[in-house]
Amino acid sequence: VLTVLPGSTSPTESVSGGTYLTLSTAGSVGSFAILARDSLQNRRPGKDVVDVLIYWSKDTTLLPVPGQVFDVGDGSYTVQYSITMAGNYSLRVSFSGVIGAQTPVNLMVQSAATDLTRTYGYGSVLHSAAGVSSSIYVQTRDGYGNHVLVDPAIYPSGIEAILFELCSSVKDDPTKACSGGEQELSVSVTLAYGSGLPGSSDTAYGLYTLSYFPFSDGRFIPVVRHNNTIVACLFDSSELSNVQDPGAAAADACILQAQIDSASSTTRRRTSHVFTFSKSGFERRATTTSEVIMVVNATFQEPDLSVAMTWSFLGPILAAIVGVTVDLCCGFIIPSFRTHYNNRRKNVVSAGTKPAVANQIHKKESDRLMAESQNSPSTLKFTSQSNPQDLPSNSHEGPDSPVIVPTETNSILNLFEHQVSASSTQSANLEKEIVWALTPVGANEVAGPDPWTPVAH
Repeated sequence: VLTVLPGSTSPTESVSGGTYLTLSTAGSVGSFAILARDSLQNRRPGKDVVDVLIYWSKDTTLLPVPGQVFDVGDGSYTVQYSITMAGNYSLRVSFSGVIGAQTPVNLMVQSAATDLTRTYGYGSVLHSAAGVSSSIYVQTRDGYGNHVLVDPAIYPSGIEAILFELCSSVKDDPTKACSGGEQELSVSVTLAYGSGLPGSSDTAYGLYTLSYFPFSDGRFIPVVRHNNTIVACLFDSSELSNVQDPGAAAADACILQAQIDSASSTTRRRTSHVFTFSKSGFERRATTTSEVIMVVNATFQEPDLSVAMTWSFLGPILAAIVGVTVDLCCGFIIPSFRTHYNNRRKNVVSAGTKPAVANQIHKKESDRLMAESQNSPSTLKFTSQSNPQDLPSNSHEGPDSPVIVPTETNSILNLFEHQVSASSTQSANLEKEIVWALTPVGANEVAGPDPWTPVAH
């Protein structure tokens, strides 16, 4: 009989398998099997040096969790392990220090069942404002303190019943809202799961956000329930600019104190223990129902009427002053301005400012009007040598007054044609005015600031 024995154990040809090789639950005992084989995949008889180490993927500096290896004696091995901290791990099987058996593999340790006594909350617990949305974050955990790992992608609303009550008073029946006391109904409450703290992009497993919007100001008792059980500990972070999770250690210390208080008390706990969460640490603020008070401030403040009263007194006085000032302006300053303006229009400028084209227009119009006047039934006779001193006193003050030249000569012609049919006295006066207006500017005469503005007589 020829007996062929297997070769030495080959880590690369050895295999492992079982459900708990890749998935487990915190606190439970997981097991899987290993089969040792040689390089030709022959089964080994056993007695190999097999080690199983499980490393936490989030922090590889932590000591690994060892698995217990049992040699069945036929080349197979049974491995058992128990891990209480939920998360992702790397499981490695080694033969005499050489990793094999199709490892390393990723091991997911799920959280255990939710433990209501280990739930805590933090956020705006003691201070809020009417008409402003505030938030309380409720962290659910299992019996080992792990965040309940419920995937928001699968359960968008989570799997826990989280309630918020704003109470004017509480009594002793925990099965009713506000334990049978008076509940404030003028508040809107919404619940979200897995959204995390403001500014955080990480998935917040087991974290529920209670957003409440009070409509009325006052003093109330906040009550947070998890599956109809009052949350033992709440941490107020109103003094902080950013909301912060107090952490597992602070939460566990608060829960322990709550359990001690409950054991020494003969009455059922009706509200939460509340701690303030500040930069200097934690300070216990409440141990009895009457001390757990949320102050909801009024956002609308009555206006300060002192300024309005002052203006109501000074307003009429200022109005009277303004009225007198306006009257003075209209009665003195404006007429003075008009007089000054008119004087400026009459001020003379340097001689020769009238364009040369004006003299040409004067000559043409003078010749044309002279020709028409000779054929006119009127007895008017005028020449360009008419004496300016013969003009009426209401037309010009004298020969030294500025000469205003019309912009359009047609206006003078129209004026003349209209006045020709008047009486002989009016025609004589008109003759003198036209001759004066059409007299060319001489070397010793000056024109006004606007030589083309028509003059109405």
